This record gives sequence, structure tokens and C-alpha cells, in this order.
Amino acid sequence: MRLLVTLSLLLACAIVIQKTSRPPHRFGARARSGLLGHTHGTVGDEWLDWSPLRRIEYIEAYRDGYELGDQTGCLDTVTFYAANDGQTALPLPSEPMQNCRKVAAQWNESNESLAETISEYYTSFPTDYIVPVPLVMDSLSDQNHMTYLQIHHRYVEGELK
Repeated sequence: MRLLVTLSLLLACAIVIQKTSRPPHRFGARARSGLLGHTHGTVGDEWLDWSPLRRIEYIEAYRDGYELGDQTGCLDTVTFYAANDGQTALPLPSEPMQNCRKVAAQWNESNESLAETISEYYTSFPTDYIVPVPLVMDSLSDQNHMTYLQIHHRYVEGELK
């Protein structure tokens, strides 16, 4: 009997520790918001748990990966047209590499400034913690040129996807 009581107490303590040590990932709310199926990645509560250095490293890696992916995609486009000698159903755009690079997302802000803006966004609007960081990054790009207040309003209106 004592063993059963001891095990029950240990189990209860483990549950309490698990529930209080870190907020649970709220995929239910994320799924209801329509964001789960569109963009995966770190979300606000995780972001705010990180050190400032880790946030900057994340942004640096994100930008590097994004740039590499865009460069590869643009080169693949040029290679596709070259390999088919223009015999495709799609017209060859003039200067395909330059046109492709123009539409690629870019951020002229420093990594530190982006990290600060993202942190301000999640701190100012804790209900937006389910918005993934990559979606916030895309919204802050030079092409979208949004403020964190605009990101919040688009999220609230259901327009952020």
C-alpha cells in the first residue's frame, strides 16, 4: 500500500513538473488559426525562451538558407531554359536570373535589428505566439515591408498566411 501511495505521489509530481516547466506547444490553436499547414518553424514562445545571441544566429542561418535556396532556384530556371533550347510552353523571360533575384526576399536590416523587432512583436502581442518566426521574417522583408503592428493586424484579420 505504501508503495502504491509513493508511486502515485511521484507520478503526480512528474505531471506537475512537466506542466509548469515549459508552456505546452499549442498546436491546437495554431491549427485553428490556419497557420499550421502553411508555415512550420519556431514560434513565439520558443523564440522568447532563446538568448539574444541564439536569436541572431537563427536569423543569420535563416537568411543564408533563404539566399542559397533562391540562388539555386534561379540557376535551375536558367538551366531549364538552356537545356530545352527555349522549346517549352513557358516563354523565356528576358534576363531570367536578374528578374528571379528581384523577387527574392531580402532584408536590409541587420540581424540584430530583425531579432529585436521579432522579440518586440512577440512581447507586445503574446496572443500571436503561434505565428511562426519564418512567417514573421517574410513579413519583415524589404518586399513586404511590414511593421510588427501590421503583422499583428493581418494575423488578427486572418490575412497572415
